Amino acid sequence: MMNNSTILTNSQYSSKAISKTFNLRSVVLSPHVDVDTFRKEVLTPSLPEERNNQVLVISRFNPSKKIENAIRLAKLLKQNGIGKRMKIVGSLSPDRLDYYSSILTMVRDYKLTDYVIFEVNVTFQELMTNMRESKVYLHPLPGEPFGISTVEAMSSGLIPVVSEIGGHTEFVLLKYQFGTFGQAVKPVSAAFNVPYEESVLISDSVQLFSIKNYILRFKQIVNELTAPIVKHVLT
Repeated sequence: MMNNSTILTNSQYSSKAISKTFNLRSVVLSPHVDVDTFRKEVLTPSLPEERNNQVLVISRFNPSKKIENAIRLAKLLKQNGIGKRMKIVGSLSPDRLDYYSSILTMVRDYKLTDYVIFEVNVTFQELMTNMRESKVYLHPLPGEPFGISTVEAMSSGLIPVVSEIGGHTEFVLLKYQFGTFGQAVKPVSAAFNVPYEESVLISDSVQLFSIKNYILRFKQIVNELTAPIVKHVLT
């Protein structure tokens, strides 16, 4: 079935993985993100002085999301006097309480209770408030296939700091990518000093992931696939 189908995937990073694993060609159709809502709710009403030196992490509390990486970075940031705090917000299901407990213990062991704050199962409006208060968005997972939350954060005017491995490298500036978490300290520090105008440019840059552009790209793919069939029928 795969050999006789058109495979759609979410990034060049994923496309290369499919090619390497299955030796199959795939077509990139990036996910649609409601960028307009995030611009309207966060970027447009925000004043530059309202944002403080806070690093925001948005993630499900799940071992697969490697939130412990963010905590390791928080330790380095605090040691170097960078930023006011790190806030980690996301959904928590009952079957992941053990994992949540383990990262709480990690924060205590690292003596970061005054630097790392957790907010669980926040509402959409609470999420918007956290975004308006933050300057930097951190994605703690290397190898993320795309990174919808990264696009949402960028459309809100946050500066993204991400691993150099993953689909997000296709739309995050190289200067905000890192290899090790020790190397992440520098781009986070730099991001805190970014002028408001650059935040707006970063928000503008992810408009290509809007719902409107997703529909246009999907139609383009369908047209390219059906054109040979139509031509064959007509001839």
